[in-house]
Amino acid sequence: MLALAVGLRPEGREGHAILARRSALFQRHYLPGVRPFFHVRELLERCVADGITPAVAAPEPAAEVDRLLEAAGLADLVGIRVSLADGVGFTPRPDALRLALVRAGVPRQAALLLGDTPYDVEAGWNAGVGVVALRSGGWGELDLGGALAVYGGPAHLLAEYDGSPLGQLAAQGMVALPAPARALVRRSARVPAVRSSDTPQPA
Repeated sequence: MLALAVGLRPEGREGHAILARRSALFQRHYLPGVRPFFHVRELLERCVADGITPAVAAPEPAAEVDRLLEAAGLADLVGIRVSLADGVGFTPRPDALRLALVRAGVPRQAALLLGDTPYDVEAGWNAGVGVVALRSGGWGELDLGGALAVYGGPAHLLAEYDGSPLGQLAAQGMVALPAPARALVRRSARVPAVRSSDTPQPA
């Protein structure tokens, strides 16, 4: 976005300073208002119970990723975390997914990416990882074309779990699920177009 808007590369000194400032503002003013989507913890607990290892591959600073997971109530479930501290790009990119797979110790064929934007879908396919998409990020089903399946949000995916790609992954004994942390929470000031069953838990 920086390159398109103002001609700055995010990897450069000025770009890095701007993104660091963005993260600081987000953590100070907006992160306290984020809430987990309804049933997101139950979804990941089901994955763990089925032998799937949750991981996060996120183009944000490590501190921001950690706080997002804490806000979602998932910090204890997600031990594998890839962030800007690992030298990955500032947008959802295949290198972050590949690093998460290396840390999980599984090949790309044994993984699924849970994402909520077209950029996540593109990154997953560029890394050779199948994608399960959620509309809770505000994007429609057509925008998320290329995903193996599209669900309204975590609660919808949990309800359809047995017949979903996640359920098939568990049945085959496969063990990795890279997921952007932002797909698990939303700002309380921003209401995406989701089913009522996917509204966030009250504070």
